[in-house]
Amino acid sequence: MLKTIAICLIFISPLGNVYAQQKQLAFHKKMKWLLGTWTLQNNSDVFEVWQRTDKHVFEGVGYQNKNERKEITEKMSLAVKNNKVYFIADVPHNKKEVFFEVIVWTKNEFTAENLQHDFPKRITYKKKKKNVVVILSAEGRQQIFTFVKNNF
Repeated sequence: MLKTIAICLIFISPLGNVYAQQKQLAFHKKMKWLLGTWTLQNNSDVFEVWQRTDKHVFEGVGYQNKNERKEITEKMSLAVKNNKVYFIADVPHNKKEVFFEVIVWTKNEFTAENLQHDFPKRITYKKKKKNVVVILSAEGRQQIFTFVKNNF
């Protein structure tokens, strides 16, 4: 009996890794539109810059220009952990990174949520032509930001 279980685990374990890699590749393939530099509409001093840091990871940095200096306001990434896709936010006022599980994704948007977080509980990125709309929400409260893709 134990021999049968051991043999099953030998064959099933790699399948979990293959599934996670396929899920990650599918997600990153659909989200390629996110890569690049985005400027906040109506405020040319606020940016998000997204890049692929390796085959399976997107990393983003939110920053603003203040007094001719670049001030980082947030570090973000999109990655697969434990067979789930996460939007991971690292902001100065939180003691550690906050994980938001990506619950929906299509070719033009994704939504991630963490119902235990204070604000936001849900983060949505929607591609609309040359813009991306970012919606942060929790319990009836919303913040909406529209970013314009830079062409350089």
